[in-house]
Amino acid sequence: MAGHFQTMVGEVHFLLAGLDSSVGDVKRAVGYAKFEVMSLPPLNPDPPPAPRLAPSWVALLAAWLGLVTLIASIVFPFLPGSRHPKAELQHQQPYSFADKFIPFPIYASVVAMFLGIVVLWQMRREPRPLPDALLSQRMQAWAGIVLALLGAAIIYIAVALRGPRSIP
Repeated sequence: MAGHFQTMVGEVHFLLAGLDSSVGDVKRAVGYAKFEVMSLPPLNPDPPPAPRLAPSWVALLAAWLGLVTLIASIVFPFLPGSRHPKAELQHQQPYSFADKFIPFPIYASVVAMFLGIVVLWQMRREPRPLPDALLSQRMQAWAGIVLALLGAAIIYIAVALRGPRSIP
């Protein structure tokens, strides 16, 4: 592209150098240069491809994973916690079931929110009004996001209030 532009500028300078300073000759040379610029091929003649929407199962998975996250985070405070957290960290005792279980609702909430956001992000440029199928997917995505947020809030509040202790 730059090489073609440089040769075009060189042609204009060559044409201008060989002409006397009459106004008509300069206009013809400038008109020739404009014709050369306008006749360049377009950079990408193909239109951009239509955006691809997420498959419908992604929205469904987001909703179900959000529900599972909420249930897991409600169950978590009732699991037997650690009796001796210092001994667990020093590997003198095995970790409690609550300690082994806690990554599941935390990571599940992140995955559920991610899947819901992917569904919403990919339908942002769809023409409005949306078809019924896309409206259902959007509702499932929002349900998954809200349920996962509730689950994450419950799990973090439970951990903040309870800490590593077991409920007596």
